[in-house]
Amino acid sequence: MKEFESLKVKKFIKLRRGQVALVVLVVSAVVMTLGLSLSKRQVEEGKIDADEELLKKAFNAAESGIDYYLGTGETGYTSPGGDSRAEVSVSTLGGGSILDMEEYTVEGKPELFWLVDHSQEGGVSFSGFYEGSSLEVCSNNSFAGSLVVSYFYVDGGVYKIKREGFNLGTVLMVNNFEDKSDIAIDSCGQGEKGVVISSLLEVGTIPLLLTVEPIFSGASLSLKGNADFPIQGKEIESVGMVTASDVAVVTRKVLVKESYQVPSFMLEAITARGSVLSD
Repeated sequence: MKEFESLKVKKFIKLRRGQVALVVLVVSAVVMTLGLSLSKRQVEEGKIDADEELLKKAFNAAESGIDYYLGTGETGYTSPGGDSRAEVSVSTLGGGSILDMEEYTVEGKPELFWLVDHSQEGGVSFSGFYEGSSLEVCSNNSFAGSLVVSYFYVDGGVYKIKREGFNLGTVLMVNNFEDKSDIAIDSCGQGEKGVVISSLLEVGTIPLLLTVEPIFSGASLSLKGNADFPIQGKEIESVGMVTASDVAVVTRKVLVKESYQVPSFMLEAITARGSVLSD
């Protein structure tokens, strides 16, 4: 009987040892899995941090490239450390029969469309101007606000201005503005509607500037004519690169539009709107 009990005890001890070994193996596997997971996560986080640093360095190089071009006129920039550089390209804005700055104009802010040439220094040169007989302001077809159109021109050596207002919506409207809520969609282009403003043009005068200000909501605005418009300024594109062995590893692009500035004597006329919006 004692031998039987002793054998039973030995079997129990072996069983417990087997269970302990199994538990140890399971715990070891879990710990190893957690360790590998944490190690992989640390590696991934380190890679993300390194990538973010490279992107930041490439972006800084792109911005520095624009500053370098504006200061020197040179289109190639290399950082002081030599590990990043930027290539700058310059193109003109405007020059065709459609002026689209590809920007969203917020409510209450006028969009500027130059109708006269400028010198290389950026001043009005009067060497050329828009000579078409047609003008049309285009907006996205979802725009249901109003537009204030201001036309600046020179007549007999005297600077003059004309203003017209148009209601394109039926809910929010301005008194004394011309109702254009029934204008055809796609009159300017697909997804656009247009307001013809050719009546502002006068034979024998020199057009200077056209401003279009949306009211009640913002809009995507452009100008369409039957002749080429003057150049509106320039677009500066800078591509920043982080290099390794002269090979670009990471690139970032910065785009700046530099439009011609408005002379100070015209600013007050552009921002004045009381007489136009009066009831």
